[in-house]
Amino acid sequence: MVIEVFTGWAVRARRGWSVAAGRPRFKMMKTRVMRFTFTIDSTDPGRLATFWAAALGYTAVGEFGVFWPLFPADASEPAFNIQRVGDAKVGKNRMHLDVHVDDLEAEVARLVSLGASTMSAAVICEHEHRWFVMADPDGNEFCVVQRPSEVDELGRPVDAA
Repeated sequence: MVIEVFTGWAVRARRGWSVAAGRPRFKMMKTRVMRFTFTIDSTDPGRLATFWAAALGYTAVGEFGVFWPLFPADASEPAFNIQRVGDAKVGKNRMHLDVHVDDLEAEVARLVSLGASTMSAAVICEHEHRWFVMADPDGNEFCVVQRPSEVDELGRPVDAA
């Protein structure tokens, strides 16, 4: 299972739009990104920490104030915090996680057995990728994605030559 976080390079839109192409012009800029940590709000952080630790293969280290940190075995993966909040989730997430897997159907079944639910009625296919929209036990949406086998770890097409 891979959680994609692009570090080291950032894409920034230049001021103005390319009138001819009808889309923004982008400039690649070298940046230094030290580490990402994702924080998910929950009214029951212990339960949600248990779910995400099992789902991602992370280690839950217990409660630290209002946070339940989750750490990956590989330090190159992002860390997670589950944060205790007083209000339940309302509405659609403005940001979600894409969890990349090798076997989509098996992973969806495993996540459902851990307490996730499927939000999409059927597999979604687009640009040779296949995915399900799911929700964790608190209703936070995330996608489980299977890429075509002809791409590298960053999703770029592999040269068949």
